[in-house]
Amino acid sequence: MIGINATLDIAKQAIQANQYGLNVTGQNIANVDNPNYSRQLMELNSGGSLKVGGLVFGTGVDVTQIASSVDSLLQSWMNNEQSTASAYDKKSGNLNYVQDIFNLDTDSSLDSLFSDFWNSWSKLSNVPDGSSERAGVLESGNAIVQQFNDMSDGLNNLSSDVNNRIDVAVDSINGITAQIDKLNKSIVSIEAQQGAVANDLRDERTALVSKLSGLLDITTYEQSDGSLLVTAARGSAILVGSGGTRELSTGDGGRIMWESSGGPVDISDQISGGSLGGWLDIRDEVIPEYQSELDSLARAFMWNVNYQHSQGVGLNYFSDAVTGSSATDASAGNQLDSLDFFNNVDPSGTFSTWIHDSSTDTNTKVGIDFSSYGIGASSTMQDLADAFNQALTDQGATGVTATVNADGDQIIFTPDSSNYQFAFGEDDSGLAAALGVNTFFTGSGADDMGINSQLSDTDNIAAGQLDPTTGEIAAGDNSNALLLAECGEISMDMNVYSYDRTSDPPSTASTITTTTDSYYQTMVSNLGVLTDNVNRNLETSQAMVSELQDQRDSISGVSLDEEMINLTKYQNSYNAASKLLKVADEMLDTIISTR
Repeated sequence: MIGINATLDIAKQAIQANQYGLNVTGQNIANVDNPNYSRQLMELNSGGSLKVGGLVFGTGVDVTQIASSVDSLLQSWMNNEQSTASAYDKKSGNLNYVQDIFNLDTDSSLDSLFSDFWNSWSKLSNVPDGSSERAGVLESGNAIVQQFNDMSDGLNNLSSDVNNRIDVAVDSINGITAQIDKLNKSIVSIEAQQGAVANDLRDERTALVSKLSGLLDITTYEQSDGSLLVTAARGSAILVGSGGTRELSTGDGGRIMWESSGGPVDISDQISGGSLGGWLDIRDEVIPEYQSELDSLARAFMWNVNYQHSQGVGLNYFSDAVTGSSATDASAGNQLDSLDFFNNVDPSGTFSTWIHDSSTDTNTKVGIDFSSYGIGASSTMQDLADAFNQALTDQGATGVTATVNADGDQIIFTPDSSNYQFAFGEDDSGLAAALGVNTFFTGSGADDMGINSQLSDTDNIAAGQLDPTTGEIAAGDNSNALLLAECGEISMDMNVYSYDRTSDPPSTASTITTTTDSYYQTMVSNLGVLTDNVNRNLETSQAMVSELQDQRDSISGVSLDEEMINLTKYQNSYNAASKLLKVADEMLDTIISTR
């Protein structure tokens, strides 16, 4: 029945509602600097109504809910953009490191070192027997070797560093998903038992989801009980579900494995966003591509120089044993086609050697025709040595014997006595270069490139060529040095690579015909274009994240101005409700005193 008691109840409810409002306002003010906090709002509903004497009276106010001001769709969109931005951020930072490895625009860049190397041969051609000029050629060659080695090491070290970062990220992901699962259980329990929204726990969970999206691209779904389902790998891998968490791990080769009910599943190729996606792109696309192209460049450069160097001669014939620096593969039966550069050998050519007999001061030329001696791709290093020795016998020559080392993978040419010396030249087959005989460089790629140990005696640098008729070394001959100085202008077939870790196979190779100098310039240009594209995408993504954050803050952020207004409003309302309670109490006292 409507009366003094009803007025007292209404006043009591008003006081309580405004007290709640002050509590909510205080909570908002306290968290004004908390970036993970969502502004809370008190939702009110008028109490029920009563009909008395044909009139309908209200019965006060009910606080129905303390709700967070959250736009779930906006939050999901922001998480996706954060994941994209994080991936670009990691790619950008590592691409900048790759550029540092290439020493762009410095005196140590390969293009500068190539230029120095070709110039050193030009200088040697001016003074073919000059010791300082020969030392200059060796020094510039060593600088190139060091740069190739350093670049290869730098890419390998970057790959190892990225693998370490991936391991740390996987551990972080597992830790975050475990926390989300724990919060899921708490939220479900509180909201089921108390019938209220666990706002603070939900904010904490949202912050963890945002942090998780920075590590990899995820999708979230809120279940009817308030728990959150979290998936990755384009929805194929459940990280957090009703059954708890399923962890990630790193498998062979740093692959990302998801622990499914049936065992570990490789989800690496389905991860595209977050730090993890950026690192996977760097490790499985960028680094392999530049490693492959760096090796392709090193191989082409070494072959060009080695082939031409093997056609020449130093200041003297060789008087000691010469061992080829290239080796066959024992697992392939030491066949010649397992030599790193055997594909460059022309089987229709002839491998020639000149032998000098100092006792008679005569020179003898011995040539090995491949077809005549049955030498082919399946021949072994021993077969080649036997063929060389047989050729000497057949051509009535003596003075040098070919053998193989203990492992049977390298050829050795040894003079029969101190009366004999030998030299190589007129090798139109390219076999000498493939064997590593009379070459400038050793190795098969950027990582193992080196200088032939024979050149520690710079007199062996082949600046000249043997007289094709007499086999004599002409004093001051610079013919080979001139040709070597032009090697940078020789066009040849070289491989270019493209890596896409989501494809099968992940890499494709095509062949272009170009010079080593131009190939390097193209590599550098492509690296610059890739870096610029990634940086532009990073700026765009970061701008989008900032814009979405502003929108999120306008909805969920705390405004002190608004809260001060609410504080005054609830204070005044509280005071008014208190006055109503006092008036009703005085009226009740009056009624009681009149009885």
